[in-house]
Amino acid sequence: MRSPNPSSPHSNSIEQNIMTRNLPSPFVRFAALLAGAVLCVLSASSASSAPPAAVEVSLESVRELHPRRIEIPVRDVSKWNIGFVGTGTEGRVDPVQNADSATFNISFREDGKKSSFWAYPRIGVPRSNKGDDLEGAEGIVVRARVFQPGTVRAFLWKRGDVGYLTQEPLMPGDGEWHTVFFPIDRMIYSESGSRNADPDSKTDLTHLVAVSFGVNSQQATNSFEISDFYIVWPRE
Repeated sequence: MRSPNPSSPHSNSIEQNIMTRNLPSPFVRFAALLAGAVLCVLSASSASSAPPAAVEVSLESVRELHPRRIEIPVRDVSKWNIGFVGTGTEGRVDPVQNADSATFNISFREDGKKSSFWAYPRIGVPRSNKGDDLEGAEGIVVRARVFQPGTVRAFLWKRGDVGYLTQEPLMPGDGEWHTVFFPIDRMIYSESGSRNADPDSKTDLTHLVAVSFGVNSQQATNSFEISDFYIVWPRE
């Protein structure tokens, strides 16, 4: 993604478009830093008055805008629970440890039920002994790639198997690396995945224990690779 050019003749018009589209404040912050991200945001929201749920950013912008963040150790395949996979089609997840990422190869028995071609490995979230260590977190940042088409999502899991998922796909399944920001308050309760109702608000992460990343694949074999997953706070 290209660096912003403050002297660009398009800078003022971009900023005006940001303000008139009523985008959430995290998107405005990213947009102000990265002109390329601005164009992605505006394109995604041009067909609707509703703001986009996810925006593609860069890790450099994340470090700039979110000095407070928790890094989840997604590069270590030994920390993932790969048991969360569609069993109706005999789903299988084969993890591969890379030097600086983790790859998950998934496969299913072909039976015409593509709704069962899903896999969402789960990994624990590092926590302090204080229950309020995640108070005020505003979003997640994920860097990954999915090699074949499918609906790519992330989940937040609270104690008691209470899950919230990204309501729109995080990124395309095109084999390319993508780094995306998704606001926590735009995640929705997972009725099919959760075992219990949530006694707290979805943005209350006091009981957060794990996250998931994966795909509802359009075909019986697919692969996805992940290198970064952060929970981030707004810069003070």
